[in-house]
Amino acid sequence: MIRIFVTFLSILALSLTAFAGSPFEGEFDERSGQGCLDERAVPPSQPPGCAAFRERFEALQRLRSNENSDSEAQGNLSLIEGFSRQGVISLQDGVTLFISLQNLMGGVSATDETRTVFRLIMNSTPKFSINDTSESFRMIFKNENGLQDSINGLKMIMSSRLAQYGLIPSTTVYLKMLEFLGGVNLSTEAQSIYRKIDGVWGKDSYAKHWAVFKALFQAENGMADATANYDLVLRAAKICGSLDQAATDFLRVQRSSGGADSTTEAQKAFRLLYGF
Repeated sequence: MIRIFVTFLSILALSLTAFAGSPFEGEFDERSGQGCLDERAVPPSQPPGCAAFRERFEALQRLRSNENSDSEAQGNLSLIEGFSRQGVISLQDGVTLFISLQNLMGGVSATDETRTVFRLIMNSTPKFSINDTSESFRMIFKNENGLQDSINGLKMIMSSRLAQYGLIPSTTVYLKMLEFLGGVNLSTEAQSIYRKIDGVWGKDSYAKHWAVFKALFQAENGMADATANYDLVLRAAKICGSLDQAATDFLRVQRSSGGADSTTEAQKAFRLLYGF
C-alpha cells in the first residue's frame, strides 16, 4: 500500500511540473529558443509586442542622446508617435527628421522650436511631401534671421499658387528675391512682393512679373516707391494689354521727370498719360 502511495505521489509531482512548465523556460531554456526574443511564431502581419517595445526603446534612446532631460525626450517621442500612428511617417524616420531639425536650429536648446516646425511639416501632408517640405524649411532657415521669419516664409510659399508647380522651385524663387532685395534684413519686404506677384501672375508668367519689378526697383530709391510704381504698371497693363510695354512707359516717364528723386512727379504724369 505504501509503495502504491509513493508511486502516486511521483506521478502527481511529474504532472504538476509538466503543467507549470519548466522553471528554465524562456531565457535560460535552450530548448525554448530565446523566449520573448523568439519572434518566429509571430505572424508577420502582427508585429510582436517585444519588437514594438524595442523599436520605441531605440527611438527614445536616440532622442535622449540629443536632449538635456529624459522628460523632453519622452515628450518628443510622444509627438512623433502621434503622427506615426496616423500613418504620416514611420517612427524611425520621424526620429531622424526630428533630430535633424533640432540640430539645424541649435540642438538641445531648440526643443520647442523643433516641435513647432515638426508639426508644421507633418501637417503639410499630403499636399506636399515630407522630404520637400523639410528641405524647403532648411533652405529658408539657412537664409533667414531666425525661426519666425523662416516659418512665415515656409507657410507663405506653401499657400502660394506658385507652389503647385513645385515647393522647392518656389522656395528658390523666394530666396532669389530675398537676396536681390538685400538679404535677411528685408524678409518682410521679400515676402510682401512674393505674395503680391503670386496674386496677379497668369497671362504673364511669375518670372515676367518679377523681371518687371526688378527693373522698377533698380530705378528707385527704395522698396515702397518700387512697389507703388509696380501697382501703377499693373493698372496700365490692363489698358494697353502688355505688361512689358506698361513698364517701359513708366520708366520713360520717370527718367523724363528727373529719375528716382522725382517719383511723385513721375507717378502723377503716368496716371495723367494713361487716363486713370
